[in-house]
Amino acid sequence: MTTSSDYIALHGSIIDMNAWLITWERLDARPEPYEKVAAILSGRRSKRSVAEFMEFLYLRATCDASDMAYYANRPKKMIGRAQYQLSINGVPHERISIGGNPCLYGRRVTNLKISRDGEDEVLKWREPPTFCWKGTSRTKIETAEGGELKECRRPGNRPLSEDAYRWRK
Repeated sequence: MTTSSDYIALHGSIIDMNAWLITWERLDARPEPYEKVAAILSGRRSKRSVAEFMEFLYLRATCDASDMAYYANRPKKMIGRAQYQLSINGVPHERISIGGNPCLYGRRVTNLKISRDGEDEVLKWREPPTFCWKGTSRTKIETAEGGELKECRRPGNRPLSEDAYRWRK
């Protein structure tokens, strides 16, 4: 069975992929979260399924057991509801956020590559572009700003969540 580490060793990186990238983001000057990457999901997933997954991740990271049990059957009362920014420059897009500070931010990225640099994993991707309406008829859109290239380093050989990892020590 080939693992992702074997694949990276053989090919240098995971092949470019389109994916939902979910990261922890800070809205102030404090340091970045210890583990910025919360999850990577198939780019084929719907916005709704990604939003539900993000709500679960956020509750799991911020609630105790009694709160999780309370919200399990009361989703409308949930403190961390996914927010869809319906438009940027008046044009619909697929970005999801949840929470305050820090918050979870999910978006469809392109050209996601994961490679190794010594003991670290290096993730590189292109953020989604922002769009604006073309002309006054508002029937076509054009790219207002191309997607920015981003990079994130994280310790390799470590799961994104250390819950189960701690049990192995």
